[in-house]
Amino acid sequence: MIKYKFSMWIAKGKISLLDVLESIDGDSLDWRIEEFYGIASPPKRFLGSSITDFEDFVIKENLGYQTNWSDLVDFARGIDDLIDIRIVGSLTTAKKRSVLIIIEGIDSTEWEINSYRQITGSLFANQDIDPQEK
Repeated sequence: MIKYKFSMWIAKGKISLLDVLESIDGDSLDWRIEEFYGIASPPKRFLGSSITDFEDFVIKENLGYQTNWSDLVDFARGIDDLIDIRIVGSLTTAKKRSVLIIIEGIDSTEWEINSYRQITGSLFANQDIDPQEK
């Protein structure tokens, strides 16, 4: 895996989850949110009524909240402030699920992304990010 680790904060402000997602090609993957703590509206397809219900669900559910790329991007657009998040993107076949990318926002201070694919999106082209092989 290639590890990308960088500050959530740049001169212009905080790098959002939407900024990160717009820099990767995730449409072909299955996604699950394994951890979330922040200020937002819950995902549209989530049956609970509040972001607190969503945070509790994600913690209690073994596989987190499963979603698709489009709904994940919509959820990211509605985040007002992100403190902690862990999202896993995987490729699922009839026989197995292979994790290809893990995106973590840690304590409102840094992003850590572990990916089997090199990320070449604009966020990564404009930052001084030194990917490390794991």
